[in-house]
Amino acid sequence: MNPPRQLEYRALNLLEALAAGRRLIEADAHAAIFPGWPAPAPRAARRLAAHANAARGRDVLWLIGVGPDGRGPGGDLRKFDDWLATLLPFFDGLPPRITALKVPLSPAQGKRPAKSVVAVHVETSRVPFVIRPGARSKVLEVPWLDAETGAVRSAGRLELVKLLTSLQEVPQLEILEADLTFYKNPHSTYSKTTFRWTLDGALYFVPHGDDRIIFPLHRCRANLSGQDNGFAATAADCNFTADKNSPSVRLTESAILLEGLGRVFIYCSGSTNAPELPLQHSLSFVLDLLAAGSDRAATASTTMRPAQVTEGNQAGRWKL
Repeated sequence: MNPPRQLEYRALNLLEALAAGRRLIEADAHAAIFPGWPAPAPRAARRLAAHANAARGRDVLWLIGVGPDGRGPGGDLRKFDDWLATLLPFFDGLPPRITALKVPLSPAQGKRPAKSVVAVHVETSRVPFVIRPGARSKVLEVPWLDAETGAVRSAGRLELVKLLTSLQEVPQLEILEADLTFYKNPHSTYSKTTFRWTLDGALYFVPHGDDRIIFPLHRCRANLSGQDNGFAATAADCNFTADKNSPSVRLTESAILLEGLGRVFIYCSGSTNAPELPLQHSLSFVLDLLAAGSDRAATASTTMRPAQVTEGNQAGRWKL
């Protein structure tokens, strides 16, 4: 289960993406937003089970108190227990494990005075989830959520095959080191420049099984973001270098071959247009690696804090 800090980070990233005009499915394919607690109970239970089944073991995030633009009336965490209690009778055998967290919003993300939303975390590792239309009904259904349309329907054979096929266990990733530097553009004034940036770091792999895992390098994604200032940037290139002290992690020209615990060195670079850099604020770095044969990415994230620049051409610097 996601720790509270990661859950809050995911919720804030989703709110920022919605406020910037991105579609929900693009911002977070396994998230949903609601202006209030979903009701009535039978319909809410069916949608919850459908979303959990379609996620196929990946965590689902519901944000309560949020509109399509990332803003809304806010949510009341005190109503969570009563709301959940109304859903449980409609599940057959086992409901997903559900927890909730209050996420405060800054005035820039909500209306003044600052409000909060409720982040509902749904752990779906014990799929499938089966529901009944009435609390005492003998009719059972495996519901499914169509991600593109948002419609809930009964799962067909294809969805059941997907649902019951075990997902490859993704390894745990940990960022051990991260040094981020933004460089000034010598052909433009500082306030109107396109900043070039680089990040040097180290990444540690902890696999969950003994099978070899292959990460094609073209399936690597890396992003920078600021939680309170709306800053965002995407890496154009990500490169990896083998660590000779980690023989269980090997690199080829096109892939990372993971056979056990180990470390690799990472180098990411990109550029961004920004009127100014958030020099007094922390920045988050998120790295996603999608293994061959899997549709579930292994993710690592860390927060970097402002650091002293060391060269005259550096516009800003952050370190883990």
